[in-house]
Amino acid sequence: MKTGDDVEFILFDNGDKVATNKDRFLVYEDVYMGDHSESWIVEKNRETGDEISRHNTRFIASIYWKPKENITTSST
Repeated sequence: MKTGDDVEFILFDNGDKVATNKDRFLVYEDVYMGDHSESWIVEKNRETGDEISRHNTRFIASIYWKPKENITTSST
């Protein structure tokens, strides 16, 4: 996982689920805080790209990553 990777949805220990939908998308961010790094799943508005909310990965039970699209190359 690296900053910018897309997330399909996240689950919390209490059963709550936050998922990508038509209004928002989720993305992974790793932020250096001076003496340590913090990892976040950030909810962003799909239309504007503005941050809606962020969730520290230490408090997330499961992260379901959005599948990467297959990249094909053709030779000529």
